[in-house]
Amino acid sequence: MDYEFQRLSKENIGDVARIHKSVYNREIPLSDLRKKYDTRYLGIEYCCYLAYFKGDPVAFYGLIPVVSHWGTITEISGHLLDFMTVNAHRGRGLFGMLATKSHELARELGITFVWGFGTDVSARALIVKMNFNCDEHVHGYRFFARKRGLDKLFGKTPFLRSLSENRTRRILQQYVTDKLFQGSLYTLPDPVIMRNADYFRYKSFSSAFFIELEEVLFWIKLHPHHGIMIGDIEATSEEQLRKGISAFKELADRHGLGTLVFQTAPETPAEKVIAELADETFLSWKLCYQSISSKFPLEKLKVTWGDLDTF
Repeated sequence: MDYEFQRLSKENIGDVARIHKSVYNREIPLSDLRKKYDTRYLGIEYCCYLAYFKGDPVAFYGLIPVVSHWGTITEISGHLLDFMTVNAHRGRGLFGMLATKSHELARELGITFVWGFGTDVSARALIVKMNFNCDEHVHGYRFFARKRGLDKLFGKTPFLRSLSENRTRRILQQYVTDKLFQGSLYTLPDPVIMRNADYFRYKSFSSAFFIELEEVLFWIKLHPHHGIMIGDIEATSEEQLRKGISAFKELADRHGLGTLVFQTAPETPAEKVIAELADETFLSWKLCYQSISSKFPLEKLKVTWGDLDTF
């Protein structure tokens, strides 16, 4: 089959939504897509490609540039996401073709490495077809708290679920802070995503927000299935982190807000305390990466849930 390839642009970004609808049978707001791929603040945008067959969009390989740093060295990396192919065109090599074209464009634009969160299936495709490294799992931690029986009932209906979520948000809004947030990774000597003011202005398309409990900062987002998602945590010491986690869990239990969930790469500053206090642990995505021209020791790359594109 003959396919046409087009670089993503503001004119064709609606075709990504069409592919998403075909693959997942879910609508994705065009406004959300535009904001997610609007990385003009870095001077680089639309670093990826769509595939068309007879004029119809059939596959997409997404990359979003982000600033990464290792010590005093700064590089632009590409966050891999949203790669998908409609059913009728799977198994025809489109993933590899789109990935190759996107990585070639990334090199031209000064992107030095590509990384992303992979499921077992998608990680296998990255390893086999693109020679990615996917050796390490992100670790997940759950902190159980009571959930109101009424909220459990509300969760079965979208409208009622939104009422429950609005209640949770109103309670947590009492603890909202505008303090500068750097997270748990900023003191590491390992490569991490740079979280500066520009980055958080870009991420404002998300519904995530920051709260403070016991002088500990939490970057959080509400999710109908995951509960209260914690993207990252910032504390001055292990003792303070314990106080903050305990306070958050007690708050959630007192108001019946339900489970708290945090995810992080292993061997990060918060992980030791989190692992001690969590009620349940699990293996989440694989952290996958491929160097284009990076000077970073990418095997040491560290991320948290907040680095996911949808957080």
